[in-house]
Amino acid sequence: MAEVSILNAYKSENNECRRLIHCHELSKEKKIIGDGNIASFYNFINRQLSCKESAGALKDENNIILTDNSDKAELLNCLVQCVQ
Repeated sequence: MAEVSILNAYKSENNECRRLIHCHELSKEKKIIGDGNIASFYNFINRQLSCKESAGALKDENNIILTDNSDKAELLNCLVQCVQ
């Protein structure tokens, strides 16, 4: 019973944290747009469009955390093949 209440409290705090991060990101975007500085606007857009280096850690079907890029690629490839 206590585990359920701890889990619910965690989920609630997690949701609140995500909401606050989202609000902060929106306020940053509004500030950049409202400043009227074209250079900072294009700087922001280019940062948003840039590709990330790699995917984050993934869990396989056995709940093993994969951090090696080749292992992650193999897992994602298997998942795509299963969907097709």
